[in-house]
Order: sequence, then C-alpha cells, then structure tokens
Amino acid sequence: MRVAAYYRVSTKAQGDGDRLGLPAQKAAVDRFCRQHGHEVVEQFADLGFSGATADRPDLARLLTSASEAKFAAVVVYKGDRLARDTMLDGFLRFTLKRHGVAVLSASERDTTGEDPIARLTQSVLAAVAEFERHLIRQRLSSARRLKKLGGGYSEGRPRFGYRAENASLVANEREQEAITLMRRLRRRGESFRNIAAELQQNGFESRQGSRWHPYSVKRILSRKTFKPKSVEQGSGNTA
Repeated sequence: MRVAAYYRVSTKAQGDGDRLGLPAQKAAVDRFCRQHGHEVVEQFADLGFSGATADRPDLARLLTSASEAKFAAVVVYKGDRLARDTMLDGFLRFTLKRHGVAVLSASERDTTGEDPIARLTQSVLAAVAEFERHLIRQRLSSARRLKKLGGGYSEGRPRFGYRAENASLVANEREQEAITLMRRLRRRGESFRNIAAELQQNGFESRQGSRWHPYSVKRILSRKTFKPKSVEQGSGNTA
C-alpha cells in the first residue's frame, strides 16, 4: 500500500535525538512499513510544533496531498504525533477519512491509533457534516428553483469544457481545446503528470487558475462523453 509518513517533535532539539525524536520516529515507521509491505511515497515532518495546534506547515501539506489521492494511509510513530488535542485529533482523522486516507500507528497495538474518545469525536463531526450537507442541499435547491423561474441556468456548476449562457450550457472553446489536447496526449501514451505539464506550457488555465495537477487531468479524462441539454428559459423542458 502507498503511504505517507508524518513525524512531529515538540522541540527542534528532538530532531536530533531523544526517545521521541525524529530519528527514533523514522526508524519505527520504516520498520513498520517494511513489516507490512507499505511503500512510503511522501514524508512530512513538523519540528518544534505542539500537537495541540493545527498551525503546522507540513501538516497542511499532508492534508493537501491527501485530498489529491497520492496515498491510501498516513503512518505515524504514535497517534499523538498527529495531534494531542482530542477535538483536533478527531477533526484531522475525520478529514483524512473523507479523502479515503487511514491513519496507522507504528508503535501501538491498535494500528489505527484511535481510542474510543477519538472515534466518538469523529462520529459527532460526521453527524454535523451530514447536517450541514442537508442544509446546503436545501438552500441550493431553493436557489435553483428561483434561478430557473428567472430564466437562468439552474443545474449547478458546469463541468470543465462548458459554460452557462442564459438557461443553457454551451461549449467553452478554450477549455474544449484543452480537453482535445489531453485526449490526444493520453492516446499517445503520455502520463497524467506529463499532460498536466503540457497544459501548463501551452497556457491552458485550470478552473481555479492554479497549476494543473495530474489528478485533475485524470478526473476530467475519466468522465463519460457529455452532451449538454439546452433548456428553455423559465421552464424545465429540453429545447
């Protein structure tokens, strides 16, 4: 399994030695991964940061990489290396779980590194998130009805390659050119990473205006062929 390793020491001095210092954590994580056949594809280390705060640079990088599906699990020396605050620990584990990423402990019998309190916290956070999703869905539904009555496009954010024009979806020519390039390069056997680099080099922008990421290219190319329906203004009938 592809995993990431995360290390944290409370003081920079621990980066060189001590029982819970960086070398000891790395040795334990390396041993654990070898024993279980895991491949460490990324490593993150926050030196001199408390486990009670979420304001850690490599923790932020870890969460970003997790959202990009770069690995299936995060291995820590011990559960408290991820967080010492119960609510923060539950939030981080819940966030990682939503991205399909597990947390494994290299030194605890329960390799998930979760205690009953952490599980309870995650359950509460999951319930709150579900409640918020229902509220958002309800608000969006009301907003879409109003938009449709006013003759606007009401089916959510258009997928890459299209834009909303009045009550219809029309092709976004520049984005369609990007999709055509992606498909041509993929048929040629190029990797998603090379395609992302080619898009960047040719001046194609992502929807967010940021650099292209291989996962974004993969997501766009994995979609089924899409033919948008034109909608008559002020009605729900197809034109």
